[in-house]
Amino acid sequence: MVMVIIKRIICIFMCLIAVLGNSFQLYAAERTGQPTHREVKYNNKLKKAHTPQEVIDQIDEDFKEYICENMEKNEYFESYEYEDVAGENLKGREENSKLKRALSNNDMELKVFATRVKINGIEYGKIYPSFKWKKSAAIKNDSFAFALYSGWSSKTNESPKLTIAAYRENKIINSNNITYALANEAGYVFRIPRTYGMVPLPQGGYFRGYTNFYARKVNKRAENGISLTYVHDTSSLFNVSYGINIWFASISITKQSNDLFTFSKNLGFSYSTK
Repeated sequence: MVMVIIKRIICIFMCLIAVLGNSFQLYAAERTGQPTHREVKYNNKLKKAHTPQEVIDQIDEDFKEYICENMEKNEYFESYEYEDVAGENLKGREENSKLKRALSNNDMELKVFATRVKINGIEYGKIYPSFKWKKSAAIKNDSFAFALYSGWSSKTNESPKLTIAAYRENKIINSNNITYALANEAGYVFRIPRTYGMVPLPQGGYFRGYTNFYARKVNKRAENGISLTYVHDTSSLFNVSYGINIWFASISITKQSNDLFTFSKNLGFSYSTK
């Protein structure tokens, strides 16, 4: 009986050492800037998809996780583009203090990771649009929209979702999947619910979003590009009522307001059929 108890104590002790060891390794990796065990796994998967090492080094771990969890076996890297973007007020009123504050900072990062994949013998481009707030901000009633350039067509029988994630101290605290509000062959519009992200996250918290969709190049001479726009509602008490229309390389907002800001960028991507 005594030996059984001793063995159990030793087993518990060894398990505790293992847990503490893994925690220490994770802590050490974060402190030294070395990739975590999870990130090494994502890096290896991206390498198998022919992603260059210099590109892998540019992508943060959270975006790598989303890409790798949605990547298919026969999917191969094409390009990665990103840009810091400043906000613009839809009315363009320079005397607006919110406008001056928004235009003085590149508070939003817009990204596009692009791959190619074959589905039922047909070649598609697979596009991963993403946004990331670089500061704490409420996101209720905001929108994320993107539209391909002319000569491309999205796979309209798909139903992509936008994953919205809240982060604090670079760790995810919750996430939600949002269905698109508008879709056509040019692209998609996602509307963030009015009850989500109603206040800025404390302690350096921020929001970011990811999605992916398939597209075909229907005109061989078409330019490979996508227009992205994030609409930010800065109203405090009452949400601004607005609409969004999209067509090829075009995203328009149906209402102008001092409380609405847009973060917009056109990004190119590579596409090569094999």
